[in-house]
Amino acid sequence: MFVGITATVHRARPGVQHLDGAPPTSSFPSGHTAAAVAIYGCVAILLLVLWPGVASRLAACVLFAIPIVVGLYRLYRGMHFPSDVLFGAIGGALWLTVVITTLLPGRPGAQKGNHAVRAPTAR
Repeated sequence: MFVGITATVHRARPGVQHLDGAPPTSSFPSGHTAAAVAIYGCVAILLLVLWPGVASRLAACVLFAIPIVVGLYRLYRGMHFPSDVLFGAIGGALWLTVVITTLLPGRPGAQKGNHAVRAPTAR
């Protein structure tokens, strides 16, 4: 998805001094931000689903903050415009949504009001 968009858009990187070597892909969207949202978001959601508790919630908050740091870092390094980072985050979030809704819809109790049906007991 990322390679197809960068091959279509051909947006130059910002005209500032780059603190990194620029890869041959275009600036739009930020692949680093998209990957950070998808990967760290997935790990955070899995933590919340598989090990509910205070420690998991704290870890998930840290994991959800990492893509923000990655996006700000890419801006600071002069590699992207703010819109590149924003659309990278949106792309990563869309991919994360597809993956999570595909992999987790059948979990017991995943839907609100989904109560397990007990077998009748003999009297």
